[in-house]
Amino acid sequence: YKFNACERLPEMGAIVRKKIYLISPPAGEKRRNYPLSLMFLHSYLIKNGIRSEVLDCDVLRWRLQDLVSYLESNKAEMVGITGYTYSRFRAYETIRAIKSRLPECKIVVGGRHFSSLAGETIKRLKEVDFVVKGEGEITLRELCEAIDTKRSFSDVHGLAFRENKNIICNPDRPLCQDIDSVHYDLKDFDDIKGKYSFISTMRRFPTNKGFSVLAGRGCPGSCVFCSLSSQRVRLRKVEKVLAEIEDLIKKTGVRNVSFGDPTLTASKKYLVELCEGILRKKLDIKWHCYSRVDVPSEIFELMKKAGCVSCDIALESASLRVLEAIKKHIKVEDVARCVEKLHELGIKSFIFAMISLPDERVEDAEMTIRFLEKYAPIIDGASLAITQIFPDAALYGIAKERNLLPPDFNLFDDYHNEYYDRTNLRSTAPFYIEHLSPDYIQHIRGRFEKLHLERFYDTERFKSELRKSLGPFLFNWKDQTLRSKLKKVKKGMVRLGRIIKDR
Repeated sequence: YKFNACERLPEMGAIVRKKIYLISPPAGEKRRNYPLSLMFLHSYLIKNGIRSEVLDCDVLRWRLQDLVSYLESNKAEMVGITGYTYSRFRAYETIRAIKSRLPECKIVVGGRHFSSLAGETIKRLKEVDFVVKGEGEITLRELCEAIDTKRSFSDVHGLAFRENKNIICNPDRPLCQDIDSVHYDLKDFDDIKGKYSFISTMRRFPTNKGFSVLAGRGCPGSCVFCSLSSQRVRLRKVEKVLAEIEDLIKKTGVRNVSFGDPTLTASKKYLVELCEGILRKKLDIKWHCYSRVDVPSEIFELMKKAGCVSCDIALESASLRVLEAIKKHIKVEDVARCVEKLHELGIKSFIFAMISLPDERVEDAEMTIRFLEKYAPIIDGASLAITQIFPDAALYGIAKERNLLPPDFNLFDDYHNEYYDRTNLRSTAPFYIEHLSPDYIQHIRGRFEKLHLERFYDTERFKSELRKSLGPFLFNWKDQTLRSKLKKVKKGMVRLGRIIKDR
C-alpha cells in the first residue's frame, strides 16, 4: 500500500496526509517475531487510507539514536508508541528522546500499561500528547483523521489528552464486536522493515517450531492478578481462522499451530466448530492452546482427533480459600480431573501456578507445591511465578488498599523493596508480598526448582539453558557499559555452573 498525499481509493474516504510511525521501543531483546499489537493497528489504518509504518527496534536491531535519526530524516509528524509495564522505562526514554529532537511531532501512546494509567501518563509525561485507551484500532484511526482535519478530539471515544493545561479523559470506547474487521492481513507484513519471521521456537511441539494464530479476543475470567479480567470474549469466524492457518502453512512450510487466545476453550460450541473445520479441511496440523479445566471429556477427545497435542492450564493455587480470594472460579479437583483426562488421551499438559497471592499463607502455599509434586509424573511441565502487580489488574487496587505499596508509589519512578534486595530477582513491576516472608518464598521456589530439574528438565530444555548461559560470552558488547558487561558475564557463569552441575 503506497499512498500519495492526495490519493483516494474507491472503497475509502479521504486519505489522511500525515503518516504515523508505529514504534516498539528498543528493549534489548533478540527476536524476529512480528509485533502483533502494532500489526493490528498498521493493517487497520492502511485499510482505511491512513499511511502507517511499523518500526520494531529490537527486530531492526536499532538503538534509540538510530530510531530518532530515522524519524528526524523523515520529518515525522506523528508517532504511536506501545509499551509494557516490564519495559516501561525504555518507553519513557524513547518518548522523551523523540520529543526533544522533534518537538512538533505528536506523540500517541497505547497498550495496556499506558491505557490503564491514561490520566497519570498525561500528567507525568509532559511529552505525551495523547493516550489511546483500550483496543486502539478505531480510536487511533479517528484520532489521525481529527488531527488531519483539525477537528475537535472531544468526540473520539477512548482518548485521553491535554487541553489548555487540563487533562481530558473521554468516555471509553465500547469493545469492537466484529473483530474480523480489525484483524491484520498477512499481506501487510510484506512491507515491514526488518527480518521478521512468523515462526517461533515453541516447547509444545516435537520439532520445536510453530506459528501463532488468534481466534478471538478477551477472556471470561475475572482473576484479580490478570490484565485480561472480565473482557468479553469475541470470536472470529471459524472459516477465516482456518484460511489464515492455510496461508501460514504455505508461507512457512510448518504445520505446528499455537493458538494464542487466553482461553480457546471458553466457548464449547465454537471449539467444536473449529475442530470439525480442521478435520473437514484435512489440515493435518498439530496444535496447542490455553484451556479451561471445565471442558467435557468428549470435547477433549475431539480436540485430540483434530490434532491437539498440548494444553496449558492455570491452577494458580491448590488452596480453595486462595482461589476464592483471587476470583478464579475453579475447584482443585477440576484441575486434577482435567490433567488426568489429558494424560489419558496423550495430550501434554503444562500447569501455571503462583505463589504469594492475596490471603495466601504458608499452609496454602504448601498445598500448591504438594499438588505439583503429586501430578508431576503425568504432566509435561509447570511454572511457579511470584505474583506481580500490574496497573491494569484488580490486584493493583488491592495492594494499595492493603497498604502493600508505599503511599507515594507510582509506576513512573523506579521501585524496589526488601524482597528485591534480598534475592537475585529483578523486575520493574512490584511483587505482591503480603503474608509470606521473602525467606519462605525462596524456600518454596527452591523446592519447585528441585522438582523441575527432576521431572521436567529434558534435553531440549538443557540445550535452551546452555544457549542462554553462553550468550553473555558471545554478546555484542558495543554500547554496553562496563557494569552491564560484568553483570551479564556473572549471570552467564552462574547459569552455566548450575546446568553443568544438574546435568
